[in-house]
Amino acid sequence: MRRLVLVAATLALASCQKSQPPSKTGMALYLEPGKLFSCQAPANWKVLENQGGAQRVTFVGPPDGPAPYADAISVYFYAKSGSSFATPQAYAKAEALQPGTTSPLLFKPWKGLAVYEFTATRARPVMHGAGQTESRKESTVLIPAPEGFYAAVYSAPEAGFSQAEGVFRELIDSLNFGSGR
Repeated sequence: MRRLVLVAATLALASCQKSQPPSKTGMALYLEPGKLFSCQAPANWKVLENQGGAQRVTFVGPPDGPAPYADAISVYFYAKSGSSFATPQAYAKAEALQPGTTSPLLFKPWKGLAVYEFTATRARPVMHGAGQTESRKESTVLIPAPEGFYAAVYSAPEAGFSQAEGVFRELIDSLNFGSGR
């Protein structure tokens, strides 16, 4: 009888506790090899690291749907000295000079930091087509850091941009920075 009461009490307590449901998007923990940051990233997307320049990681996906592997989420780090852009504002200014349309740079508070965000729509090469271009929409979040800044960029065909934008927002919200920079 005691055992039955104990089991019933344990089940009652367990049902009262809030558990974190698994992510609807199938996110998994990603740790940047240099331990600069970690984030929740799409578990079934391809991961590209060490592609050169300021690129730290690019996630390419989703693997299914009408345009498999047509979306990309990239994280870059630009140091204050020795890189192409010393500030988030310099990066945004350079992007605004590119052909296409670029929204104004917006300030947004995020985790106690002042971050910047803008969107752009440009003709870009098709990710899996030789010599073809398509209209791609990009959302960029610029996050200042003590020794520079991070640029998180989501790029997708304009027609399907909203389909994985939530994945990008979830990745941004999950970003945690290490002591590397």
